[in-house]
Amino acid sequence: MRIEGPGGCAPPGFCPVPVSNFLRFDETQKPEMLASVEINCRRVVQGDNPNISFLRIEKELPGAFVIVAGGPSLLGTIERIRALNAAGNRIVAMNDAASYLIENGITPWGCCMWETAAALHGDVLGRPPDITYLLASRAHPDHYAHLRERRIVIWHTLDDIGEREIIDRHDDAPVMIAGGSVHALRCIEIGRAMGYRSFHLFGLDGCYGTTTHAYKDQRQTATELIAHVGGREFRTHTLWAQSAIDLVNQVRAYRHQHEVHGTPFNICVHGDGLVQAFARDHGLIVV
Repeated sequence: MRIEGPGGCAPPGFCPVPVSNFLRFDETQKPEMLASVEINCRRVVQGDNPNISFLRIEKELPGAFVIVAGGPSLLGTIERIRALNAAGNRIVAMNDAASYLIENGITPWGCCMWETAAALHGDVLGRPPDITYLLASRAHPDHYAHLRERRIVIWHTLDDIGEREIIDRHDDAPVMIAGGSVHALRCIEIGRAMGYRSFHLFGLDGCYGTTTHAYKDQRQTATELIAHVGGREFRTHTLWAQSAIDLVNQVRAYRHQHEVHGTPFNICVHGDGLVQAFARDHGLIVV
């Protein structure tokens, strides 16, 4: 991958700014995020929601874990998701992608969120009550308050901001979720913890189409860059470009675990965009 932008060109496979700059927070956000971890973890012990629990490692399960992000290519792949859902696979949507699926007649099993801001995404309370919400422990407490009557599974983000000490006081068997710069990639690790070994990834495009998403435009203000992959150009920004690299690195790690420990792992990436082009160049199955 070659990146062009205000910072000039970067070497293949790298973005033009340090990876630490891609994280979804800055130093000034840490105190608030750590406070959120404390408040949200206490909810399990306090019993304010009988349907809330921590993520746990589960036995290996059949079927596939289907992760649905909201990139523009989702528009052309909705029927594949419908077929996977009809076959009994577990569908987990990111943020507003859950509402988009519901509008198209597909009720996902789960909705994954890790937003640290208070603003809710879409009509969360208008979704069917049996959806499971996979909420990061660092997510803003308002999300937990809005979803008090819903089924919530808390997952912990593995980043070096000091949250582990807080988590250990409340969760006696914490599952720390590593992964990439966007939560669709973290969701792969969540699915692995839940026992899944086969994955489908939809709507993680990592680039702009005519809009940023398959649903209502949520154009971001980040500086646009041009990424060159496989003879094509993609309009993107730093976080999205990094997500393409992160996916490939994650899959390499999972394949290494398969080779060393025999832990199976299969993934199929759907759609068309920067992430898919970069994944195809590195030997991943892209359809």
